[in-house]
Amino acid sequence: MAAGNWIVFNAAKTKLANGGLDLDTDTLKMALFRTSAAVARTSSIWSQLASEVSALGGYSVQGKTLAGCSVKAGGSAGVTVFTHTAKVFSANGASLKNVRYAVIVDTTKGASAGNRPLVCFCALSSAQFGVTTGNTLTVSPPAGGVFDITGATA
Repeated sequence: MAAGNWIVFNAAKTKLANGGLDLDTDTLKMALFRTSAAVARTSSIWSQLASEVSALGGYSVQGKTLAGCSVKAGGSAGVTVFTHTAKVFSANGASLKNVRYAVIVDTTKGASAGNRPLVCFCALSSAQFGVTTGNTLTVSPPAGGVFDITGATA
């Protein structure tokens, strides 16, 4: 199954530009959501999302902490990319059901869990799917990074 492109939430673009998000030092988590979450680029904070995958089979509410987060020069001049190491979700003791989206959230910011800023999201498949007990779901960043930041070059 091929994942779609990562899409940066609109509010995250502003926060990145004004220093409100620090992608390589803040604690970022990846959470899984169902199709009914209706994840959209206009969402800005955690409390605006519903339908997170149930906390079963080793999955925890608000997902898992990302490791290896970095912001670095991209393959082309003038391009900066954000990336992280692959995140593995294991279905231990129960299946992970109705998975559709992965969402990255900054858990360092926000006075409460509901106010934590959303960074980006990806449709992992065109339809929801399950991860049966004993299996894993690995979400790997694209080779060129999760997303890039470019600007005018002339």
